Amino acid sequence: MKTTTKILLGALASATLLAAGCVLPVKADGLQKVLTLGFDKGPVSAATITSPMARGAKLAYSVTERGQGEQKLRVIQAESDDEWAIGVDAVAQSAVILEALEVGSAEVYIEAESTHGYWLDNLFELSVAEVDSLDFANPCELGGEAAYFVDSDIRLHYTMRAGSEIAVGYGHYPVEFWPLSGAKLGEASTNGLLPLRTGVFPGRVEIRSTVSDDRFKIDLVEPRDVNALKLFEEDIYSSDKVPVLLDTLTSLHILPEVGDGLPVCQNNADMRVEVLTPNICNASFYQGPPRTEDLFHLYETQTLDVYGLNPGECTFRVTMPEAAGGQGVSVEKTVRIGGYAPDMLD
Repeated sequence: MKTTTKILLGALASATLLAAGCVLPVKADGLQKVLTLGFDKGPVSAATITSPMARGAKLAYSVTERGQGEQKLRVIQAESDDEWAIGVDAVAQSAVILEALEVGSAEVYIEAESTHGYWLDNLFELSVAEVDSLDFANPCELGGEAAYFVDSDIRLHYTMRAGSEIAVGYGHYPVEFWPLSGAKLGEASTNGLLPLRTGVFPGRVEIRSTVSDDRFKIDLVEPRDVNALKLFEEDIYSSDKVPVLLDTLTSLHILPEVGDGLPVCQNNADMRVEVLTPNICNASFYQGPPRTEDLFHLYETQTLDVYGLNPGECTFRVTMPEAAGGQGVSVEKTVRIGGYAPDMLD
């Protein structure tokens, strides 16, 4: 039996997202067109390789050999011709971390080792701009409101703008919180995300930009406040059961809800699953680095992994013991098992 790990939209929806440019890092050829520069844009789908770096931010760039596939090359050295504007913060295996110090531009020289062992070099033109506005969004409820658990590490979608352009990088967060105890900045490493550690008390927290009038509000809740559970992927397949391929591990997302259907993003609550159709599927919760960020950008700390054994309807019951004041809440869901991943049909 062949086993592969697939994300949910691997059938039709993933092709749509790929065509929309949601999952691939942005890239551009260097001045000599020997190497291609790229970076992970995270959830900021409109970012491009020509997007300026935000002053005060850092960003990890990688290089590939032009016309030779997507394999990232080992970076040997990197230099900037204007270290007042852009500095080389570090060279780490297959990446060079650049730091945007002042508004301006620089040519960055990068030398890398090809897949065949010889050295390649290239110049890349990069620029730095001053951020003057910010956009925020909830990863599990884009364009809507969401809640988060108290005393948790979370990451909001975060877009920096410099005039009409999107600015890229991580580590530049001109924000403050009200109340002050509501949240604090967390560890940064990804473009397009605002890392936060939520406060220990429930309530509403306002995130305020210090460079513009932009504001964003989140609600902090406790696990005992949860009164329902939802399967995130049902919002995508609203007219049919969520599809899971045979001989395939598919990552799904169970979101707690509070109040009148307000979702709790990036929950780290204790959840348990019981499979009611063991001849059709297996299911278990997985905690660790998310496997589905390229498509969903949810940044959930746990996923429900479902494995299709035989064609049919896979039914499981998920329970969150801490919910409803400690009485617990459960939800029973059914997904459809059938078909194979395209690479398993060879």
